[in-house]
Amino acid sequence: MPEALITDYGVNLKSALRPVFDTVWNAAGWPRSMNFDENGVWVGE
Repeated sequence: MPEALITDYGVNLKSALRPVFDTVWNAAGWPRSMNFDENGVWVGE
C-alpha cells in the first residue's frame, strides 16, 4: 500500500489519499476507486 504523509492541514485529503483508495479497490478487483471519476474528481459521498 502506498504511503500517504499529510504534513499540511490545508491539503485536500480525498485527493491526497486517492492512491491509497485506488490500492484498496485494486485488491477487490476494481481498476480504481469508484469514488473518483475518470478525471480524479471526488464523486463519492
